[in-house]
Amino acid sequence: MKLLKYSLIIFSLNLLLIIQIQAASKGPILYGVTGIEGNDSKNTIKVSKTYPNSPAQGKFKKGDIIIGINGKKFGKSPKLELAAAIEVSEIKGELVLTLKGNKNVALNIPTLGSYSPTAPYNCKKTDKIITQLADRLLLSKNAGGGALNPGILGLLATGEKKYLDAAAELIKKGKLTKIDPQKVDALLRGDIDMGYVGWYWGYALITLGEYYLLTNDKSVLPAIKTYALGLARGQDGGGLWGHRMATEKRGGRLPGYAQMNQSSLSCFMGMLFARKCGINDPKLDAAIAKTYSYFEYFIGRGTFPYGVHGPQTRNFNNNGMSGSAAICMSLIDNSHGALFFAKLSATGFDTLEQGHASNYFNPFWTSLGANLAGPEVTKQFFKKSLWFHNLKRRWNGDYGREKMKEGPEAGVALLNYCLHRRALLITGRDSDKSIWLKPEVATETIMMKSIDYKSKKNDELIKLAMDHPIPQIRRRANWELVKYRNNELADKWVSYLGKGEQKEKNLALAMYGMHTPIDFKKDKLSKIGVILRDSSEPISVRVAAAQSLSYFKELAYPYYMDIVNLIAQERPNNQISSYIDQDLGMCLSTLCKDPFSKGLVTDKKAFYKAALKLIKHKRSVGRASGLAMLMDMPFDDLHLVMSDVIHVAKNEDPTYESYHSIGGTLGNALSIMAKHNIKDGLAYFIKLWKAPGKHGFKVRMICETLPKYGGNAKEVLAELEKLNPGYNKGRFAGPWKKMADKIKADSNPAKLISLSEALGNTK
Repeated sequence: MKLLKYSLIIFSLNLLLIIQIQAASKGPILYGVTGIEGNDSKNTIKVSKTYPNSPAQGKFKKGDIIIGINGKKFGKSPKLELAAAIEVSEIKGELVLTLKGNKNVALNIPTLGSYSPTAPYNCKKTDKIITQLADRLLLSKNAGGGALNPGILGLLATGEKKYLDAAAELIKKGKLTKIDPQKVDALLRGDIDMGYVGWYWGYALITLGEYYLLTNDKSVLPAIKTYALGLARGQDGGGLWGHRMATEKRGGRLPGYAQMNQSSLSCFMGMLFARKCGINDPKLDAAIAKTYSYFEYFIGRGTFPYGVHGPQTRNFNNNGMSGSAAICMSLIDNSHGALFFAKLSATGFDTLEQGHASNYFNPFWTSLGANLAGPEVTKQFFKKSLWFHNLKRRWNGDYGREKMKEGPEAGVALLNYCLHRRALLITGRDSDKSIWLKPEVATETIMMKSIDYKSKKNDELIKLAMDHPIPQIRRRANWELVKYRNNELADKWVSYLGKGEQKEKNLALAMYGMHTPIDFKKDKLSKIGVILRDSSEPISVRVAAAQSLSYFKELAYPYYMDIVNLIAQERPNNQISSYIDQDLGMCLSTLCKDPFSKGLVTDKKAFYKAALKLIKHKRSVGRASGLAMLMDMPFDDLHLVMSDVIHVAKNEDPTYESYHSIGGTLGNALSIMAKHNIKDGLAYFIKLWKAPGKHGFKVRMICETLPKYGGNAKEVLAELEKLNPGYNKGRFAGPWKKMADKIKADSNPAKLISLSEALGNTK
C-alpha cells in the first residue's frame, strides 16, 4: 500500500507537469505498454492500430476515439496523462480506457511494481527494466549495429558481466574495429567517399573507448587510433565537422551543410576518448585544442544552434547538445563548463521528443549531461522524464523503435536507466563530485524554465537579469523588464547609464534596444553615445551601446563612424575578439545600409580599415557585414578593396571557420561587382554552381544576385539552366522563373568592363 500511495503521489505530480511539457510528436505514436498506436489531440486519442500480442490486441479498431482514462476524461494533454497512468497501472496490473460513447475497455498490464522514492537509485523496478531491456537487446539483430552504436553502449552501461561479455562479443564480430587506414587516407585525400563518417567515427570512438577503458582489451587500440587521427585530419579550419570530413581536394573545407555542432560534439568527444585510451599524437592534440577553443566559448554564454551561429540563449538545450557538451567538458577536466552545460541539460526533461530531423540525440545525451550535476539531479530528472519512457517502453520489455538508421532505441534507454550505476565515463564514472548539486539547488536548477517572472518584484527581476549565471534566465528577465517594467524603472536606467557598474550599464543599455519604442528612448541618445565613445569603458559595455544605438536608426547616424573606429581597433586574435567584431559589424548593417549615400563616411581610411578587417573575418557573418559596408561605395575606391572582395568570391579559403551561408558573403561580393558592371563577376556564378556545396544555398544566392547584372546575365543564365536541368521544377522553380524573367526583360543593359579596367581607372 505504501508503494501504491507513493506512486499515486508521483502520478499527481506528473500531471502538474503536463502544462509545462510541450512534446513535438508528429504522426501516430505508440502508447507504451498498451500496444495502442494513434494520434492525440487536445482531449482525445484516435486509434490507428493495435499491436499483436499486446494488451490492446482485439480490443480496439482503427478510428476508435479514446476520451478518458481510469474513470476521468482527458484534460489538456491525453498523451501525458496516459503516460502517468501507465506508471500506476504497472502496480495494479490494469488500465481502463474510456471510448467515445462512454464505453470502458480494461487492459491487463504486465506488473513491475512501483518506483522507489529514490529511483533510479535503490529501485527494484528500475533494475527489472534494465534486465528486460538488456535481454531484449541481445535478441535484436541490430544490437551491435546501427551507425551510432547505442546497443553496445547500453550493454556496457549495465556494468554486469553477462552484458559486458555480450558487448565484447558484438565488438569482435561487428564492423567497429574493421576500419581500414588506407581507405581513411584515400578519403581524406578526397579520392573516395565513405559516406556520413562525420557521425559514425565519433560514436565508434566513444563506444570503443568506453569498452577499452572497462576491459583494457588492447585489440581495439589500432581502430581507435585510426578513427582518432582520421578525425584530427578531417576537421576543417574551424576545428569542426559536418556530415563528412574536410578533404585535401576540397581545400580543407567541408561539403554541403558544412559545419554542424551536433556531429562536431560527438567527434570531439571521440577524440577525447582516444586520448584517454593512450593515443598520443601531436596531430590529435592539436585537433583537440582547436575544437576545444570553439566549444569552450559557449560556456556561460548559451547552448548550441544547428550550425556555426554563436551561442543560443532562447533555449536551454538543443537536441541534446547541452548534454554532449557537458560530457565533453567533463572529459577534458573543465568542471566549470561541465556544470554549466549539465544545468542546461537538467531543464530538458519536458522536451525529449523534440529534435531536428530526428529526436534520437535528445534522449541520448540530455539525461547523461544532467547526470553530471549529481545524484539529486539524476533522481529528479529521472522522475520528471518518466512520461517519455512510459510512452516508449513496450509490453514485452522492448523499447521504442528497433529498426532505425541511428540504432536501436533500447540502447539509448539502457543508458538512461543505468545512469545511477555510473559504469561508463558518459554515465558519470570519474566525474567531478565537487560540482554535484544539493537537493534544493537541484530542484531550482531543473525547474529554471518555470520561473514566474511576472510575479517578481522589480529588484528581484533586475538581480536575475544582471547576476544569474544562466544566460537564458538573464534573457527572460531582460524581456520582462523591457516589455512590462521600462516605464516605471526609467529613472533607474538613467542612473545606471551615468554612474552604474559594468553590469548595470549593460542592463540599462539593453532597455533601449530593438523592442523599445523610440519615444521612450530618443532623449537617451546622447547618454548612450557618451558610453560608446568612452575608451575607458569595458569593451562589452561599448558593444552594448553600439547595439542599442543601431536601433535608433537615423537619430544615431552621428555615431556611425564611432562604431567603425571601434571595429578598426587592434585586439587580440581570439574567439572573444572575433565575436566582438562580428557583433559590431552587425550593428553597422542594422544602423545604415548605405553609409556613403547618407554622408556618414567622414574618414575613409578608418572606414576601409574596418571594412577590410571584417571582410577577412573567419566567420561568414563577419565577412557579410564587411561586404555590406561596401555596397554603395564609390567606383573610384574599388582598388582599395577589390582584391579582398575577390578573395571572398572565390570561396576557397581553408582557414574560414564558417562558410555555408553564401548569401551574405558570395552574394554580397558579387553584388558589389554587379553594381559596378564588372564582367569578371559573372564567371563566379558558373564556378559556384560547379563547386561542391548545398544545392539550396546556391540557388537562393543566384536567384537573388544574378539579376543585378540585368540583361548582361543572359548567357550565364542559359549556361546555368543547362547545368541545372530541373530548374523549372520543384520548390525553387518560382524564384528561378522570377530571376529569369527579370534578366530577359532587360533589353538595354549597362556596358560591362573588366576588373583590370575598373582597377586601372580607379588607382
